[in-house]
Amino acid sequence: MHLPGSYSRVQIGLHWLSAVVILWALVTGSLLSFLELPAEIKDGMASFNVSLTTVFIPFFMLRLYVAASRSAASINASWTLQQVAARLTHRAIYTLTTVVLISGVLMMQHGADVFGFAQFGPVLTHVWLREWFTQIHTWSCVALAALITLHVAAVIKHQLSGHSIIKRMWH
Repeated sequence: MHLPGSYSRVQIGLHWLSAVVILWALVTGSLLSFLELPAEIKDGMASFNVSLTTVFIPFFMLRLYVAASRSAASINASWTLQQVAARLTHRAIYTLTTVVLISGVLMMQHGADVFGFAQFGPVLTHVWLREWFTQIHTWSCVALAALITLHVAAVIKHQLSGHSIIKRMWH
């Protein structure tokens, strides 16, 4: 059980798991795109990212379920503009993360080995379709990075103004 305005341990755990995986994947994926790295390093990092994000998918689905369950129970007609903006930003982050995960699977050119436990893919055989999903994936990652930056900036703003939202995500 949790107090109104607080988060359950499941929500907190899923939030921080999501934060670590998403930030890791965005940062390393960007580095792989922009840096010239030896093929073995690039391939190893790409393989690790595919494995990590594949394992993350069911946890993210659980996060979506928990968020939807909580938001349905806490709809309030007296929300301020700031609260509405926060809700819309969170929903956009969830939506973009979903698009990034799905497009990441659909853009794969080669099969993937998920930490040696399972293999899958590629899902699509048409090159033009994989290229289309690659574009969706790339631009969704850019938009997701922008929203996460906005999210972190809002947390910092609230922290500096004495309204510690971050404290709710640690307890």
